[in-house]
Parts: sequence; C-alpha cells; structure tokens
Amino acid sequence: MNFDGRGVGWRQVSLIAIELKCDQLVYAVGPDWKIDLQIRLFPGSISLLPAAEVFWQQAVSLSS
Repeated sequence: MNFDGRGVGWRQVSLIAIELKCDQLVYAVGPDWKIDLQIRLFPGSISLLPAAEVFWQQAVSLSS
C-alpha cells in the first residue's frame, strides 16, 4: 500500500533506501520522530527444527 500512495507504514530504511533516494517513498514525519529499534531474540528450552536452528545461528552470527 505504501508504494501505491494509499497508506503510511513502517519500513526498515536499509530496505527502502533506493525508493527514498528516487522519491518513490518519503518520510511522513520529521527526523524528531525517528527512534532506534532493538530486536532481541531469546532461545526457547525445546529443540529447534533444522530450519529454525539455521535461523538462530545466523541471528547469533549477525549480533557479534
């Protein structure tokens, strides 16, 4: 919807950098409204499925 001009949404800047540079998307508010966002992942106590284990290992490697 954001790309169709029909809404406001939250997007990760690194994923829309080209669209921002080409004015396909614009910030709806000023820089005072920008916030830092932290995402924290915690492992559960049960064994992970193989795909989930791969995801977890990638997340751990990115956080270091």
